[in-house]
Amino acid sequence: MKTYKLFLIDLDGTMYRGSEKIEEAPLFIQELEKAGQDYLFLTNNSTKRPADVVKHLALFDIQTTEDKVYTTSMATAQYIADQKPHAKVYMIGEEGLRSA
Repeated sequence: MKTYKLFLIDLDGTMYRGSEKIEEAPLFIQELEKAGQDYLFLTNNSTKRPADVVKHLALFDIQTTEDKVYTTSMATAQYIADQKPHAKVYMIGEEGLRSA
């Protein structure tokens, strides 16, 4: 396997298809970990917290941790914090956005 600094991995359609398991996906993650390759799951689902994503991936036999998940809510929160530290926002959204 070629060595990269970081693998950025999409979820739906790459690790699973809707409720259908992609058979090779768990093995791919296991091989990354065995090779010491860093990876990050990316999702555009702003309603989910990293813990929710980890639980969902476990349904497809993909074992990972919350620090390996990055959501659009997390990206938004980081952008706001970078642009205006200590900004106050009026949040309208679900728990994934609130927790970020």
